[in-house]
Amino acid sequence: MDDKKIRICIFIHYSTAASLPYYVQIYIEELSRHFDKVKVLSNNSKIKNEDHSLNSKIEFEYYENQGYDFGMFYRYISNQNIDNYSELAVVNDSNVLLNKLDKIFESGRKSNSDFWGIIDSTEKPWF
Repeated sequence: MDDKKIRICIFIHYSTAASLPYYVQIYIEELSRHFDKVKVLSNNSKIKNEDHSLNSKIEFEYYENQGYDFGMFYRYISNQNIDNYSELAVVNDSNVLLNKLDKIFESGRKSNSDFWGIIDSTEKPWF
């Protein structure tokens, strides 16, 4: 791996509350164990890292909620040079973390795949 490239996780969080729910704090702290940086994309600028004592790998950016999760991700990534990343993960707050992620990331990284993911949903948008 090129020493200049970083592993980044983009965590998408929609909220109308002024603080992060505890389950989200736990989730992004766990993700920060596996990445050099965790960017939390949120629609709510009232939520700040310093209000939650999160580690320094976790940074917040704010975007209007247009296009749901993918819209926030697109607005962020369109201003980035993805050549700077050795890994790019996209995670949202639709799940509750029940255990450590060590085995999942170990398995994914061993696979030497260009792309891998975990998803299980039967939800369909209204349209």
